[in-house]
Amino acid sequence: MKKLVQDHGATLTGTVNPGNAITDGYFEYGVDTSYGAQVSFDNVPTGGDPVPVTVKVTGLSAQTDYHFRMYVENSVGFDNSEDNMFTTPADSVVAVAPIAVIGDAVDIY
Repeated sequence: MKKLVQDHGATLTGTVNPGNAITDGYFEYGVDTSYGAQVSFDNVPTGGDPVPVTVKVTGLSAQTDYHFRMYVENSVGFDNSEDNMFTTPADSVVAVAPIAVIGDAVDIY
């Protein structure tokens, strides 16, 4: 997953392998592992190849640690990523290595 943090917002990017099924999902985020907020993505293109998904979150506080994870679901099953974290800076951009959802159905690691 990649997080570009700007002006107290973030762009969360993940990769989903939909396993040839219509797939929807969301990113959960918040200041602890209770998350508390989510932003959805839907209509991931069907097919057996990984596809990127991107969502933007806004209204984040400056210089704050945030937890987040991605959740995906389709007719084959559902899964979520492990908890990840990023910290919003005062006024800069942060990029972190992506995680991927790859597998026969919907696997996240």
